Amino acid sequence: MLTSPTHLLATTERQPRAYTVTVLGDVRIDVRSRLATRFADVSTDHFEFAPIALSIAGTAANFARYAVEHFAAVNVLAAVGCDAYSSVVQAHFHDLGVTPLLTQIPDVPNGVVLIVRDAPSAGSSQGTRVLISSQPAPSHFLAPRDVLAYRSQLSASDLLVVDGYSLLTSSSSGAVDTAITVTNDGGGLVCIDLVPHDLDRFITYAELLIIIRRVDVIIVEAATLARLIGHEVDRDVTARTVRQLLDEAGRDLPNSPLWLVRYGIGAMDDVTVYRQSDVYMEYNTGYATADEPTAYGDRVAAAELRWWLDRVDLGSPADASVW
Repeated sequence: MLTSPTHLLATTERQPRAYTVTVLGDVRIDVRSRLATRFADVSTDHFEFAPIALSIAGTAANFARYAVEHFAAVNVLAAVGCDAYSSVVQAHFHDLGVTPLLTQIPDVPNGVVLIVRDAPSAGSSQGTRVLISSQPAPSHFLAPRDVLAYRSQLSASDLLVVDGYSLLTSSSSGAVDTAITVTNDGGGLVCIDLVPHDLDRFITYAELLIIIRRVDVIIVEAATLARLIGHEVDRDVTARTVRQLLDEAGRDLPNSPLWLVRYGIGAMDDVTVYRQSDVYMEYNTGYATADEPTAYGDRVAAAELRWWLDRVDLGSPADASVW
C-alpha cells in the first residue's frame, strides 16, 4: 500500500494512470554547467573546462516531463518564441507524449536560462547556483486570448497547474486568471506553485489572495509563505512552525485549499500537508539523498498531485469526516 505521495517515486509498481492535467507556464532552453571551483574563491576573470548540458526546460516543461508518469494525458499551455528552437520544443513534447498547446510570439526569441552551480563548500552537498534568465521571454506575452484558443482542452482537464512566475507580468497574469475561470467552469481543479521562492519581492499577499481564493491546491516553501504574510523563518523550520504559518495564512481563504508546504534541506526535503479540519500529514521527499536535484520539486509535485487527487475530494469544502 502506498502510504505517502513520495512512494510513487520509488515504487516499481506502475499505478493505473488517470486524469488529464494541463500545465500553464514557462518553456525555455536550459544551459547548465557545474564548476570544480567555488564562487567564493574567484576574485578575477576565470576560465574553466566543464560539462555543459542543454535541454528543454522551464516550469511547464519540467512538470510535464514527470507528469506523464502519473497522468493519462498531459497538456502544456505556453508561449514560445520564433526561432530555430521552436520546432525543437514541439518535437520534444511530442516525443514525451505531451500535447503542446503553444502560441508563437512574433519577433521574440525563445527564452534561455543559464544555470551555473559551483563546487560545494564544507558541509554542503550541492553548491550554490547562479541563474540568469533572458529578457524578454515569450512567457511574458501569453495573453487571455491565447488561453481561450484552447478553451476546449482546458474545460476537459481534471487539473490545471500554474505558477507564480506567470503572475509577474500583466499579460501572463491575465492568462492565468482566464485559465482558472475556464477550468473552474469546466469542473476542473486548480493548483498553484508559488515560485519563484522570493515571490514576495514581486507581489503582496493581498494581491495573491485574488488568485489563491480560487484554487484547490497551493505548493509553497515555508520561508516564502512566511515572508508573504509578513514574517521571517529561521533556518530550522519545524512542522510546528509550518502549522502556525498555515493557521494565519488560511484565515482569509474560505475555499479551504490543500497546502503542500516545503522545508528542511534545500527547502525541499520535508513536506507538511494541511487542509482545514480534514487533512494533516508530514513526509520526507528524499531530496537530501537524490542523485539529481535538478527539477526535483517538479518530480515530487507530479506524484503528489496524482496521489492527493485519488484521496481527497478537493472540489468540496473541507469535511472532517473525510479523514
